[in-house]
This record gives sequence, structure tokens and C-alpha cells, in this order.
Amino acid sequence: AEPDELLAPQSAAEPDELLAWLLWPMSPATFFEQYWEKKPLHLRRRRPAFHGEVFSKAALDRHLAGGTPMGYGERLNLARFDEKLGKKVDLNRGPRGEPAKPRDVEDAWASGASLQVMHMQQFH
Repeated sequence: AEPDELLAPQSAAEPDELLAWLLWPMSPATFFEQYWEKKPLHLRRRRPAFHGEVFSKAALDRHLAGGTPMGYGERLNLARFDEKLGKKVDLNRGPRGEPAKPRDVEDAWASGASLQVMHMQQFH
């Protein structure tokens, strides 16, 4: 397909269609032959919004506001890279498994923290 024809597949898409979309412009065959469990892959698409429909900050906010349990270390991590220390700093506001509070997530985001959402496929 032409790049302009590539749209984010719906959540009911077949797994092979979703994988092809995620890996575009590389084919899944090339990915598995040359990269899978062998070396890192960085795809440069020059399309900043390409993954915009996969899982957005707005979607995360809706899940948190709706009461979806997102336990620290299990479904969500808040972190920032500290240049002085030369490493990632954990900003989670509770022990592993404690549900994140929407206000804490928003405060971390506003301060420049990274939000790591794990197992996103469970939220569709």
C-alpha cells in the first residue's frame, strides 16, 4: 500500500495486518529475518503522528478517570532520566501494584516525566 493509504487498523484487525502497520515501511518478513531477537530496530517514517491512534495520552487519561486499575510497576511506570545521575529515576508514587492516581500521573506528565504504559492491548 502507498504510505498515504496506511491508516491505523481498527482494534478488530487481524494480527498480521496490525503487525504490518506497526512495522511499515519494513515488511514483517524482513523484521523477523533480520531483527527479531537479533538487534534493535529504529524505523524513521518522518510522520510524527503515525502511532497517534495506537494509544494516546488522552486514552490513558480516560482509563484512569474511568477507574481502570493501573498499578505501578504492573501497568504503568512514571520515570525521568536524570543527567546528573546518568540513569533513569523512578517517579512512581506508590509501591508495585498500587493503582496510579490520575492527578499524580498528570503532575508527572506536566513535569516532563515519561509514562510507560505496559500491556496496552488490554485497554482496547
